[in-house]
Amino acid sequence: MIPIAMLTRYFDLSLDLRDVCVWLNSRHVDVVFGICVDRNYSSKPGVISHVVVACDERDTRRILRDAATLALQALGYTVGPTGGDVYDIGPASRDEMSAHQKLRSIRRIQDALNGKYSAPKDYSRPRPTDEEIASLPVDDEF
Repeated sequence: MIPIAMLTRYFDLSLDLRDVCVWLNSRHVDVVFGICVDRNYSSKPGVISHVVVACDERDTRRILRDAATLALQALGYTVGPTGGDVYDIGPASRDEMSAHQKLRSIRRIQDALNGKYSAPKDYSRPRPTDEEIASLPVDDEF
């Protein structure tokens, strides 16, 4: 049974997938892979169609896909392919994550697998506000 707090939560699939990817990388350090999630256009938030993993070996691809699917289900997603058209969602960028942020992501997935949900954190750089952009100097002589 899914806790009520998870039923009303906002799903941010790209951040959740980023954390799953960091977790998979920590468990399979010798494997280079890519990952994305297919969603049906008509699906409700929290429903995914498929987890797609790209790597060289078929058996490894299956292991990674099953682990990623299990982790996403632990985060509250359900797998419900409808057979209709799908679109891909990739993970949020992991390039600028610190080691501490990666450890938090790994812990978050481990906690979710143990039944303890926590919301994802967005580690991307904050975008400037409209006021900050308006206060920037403008060079009209270009």
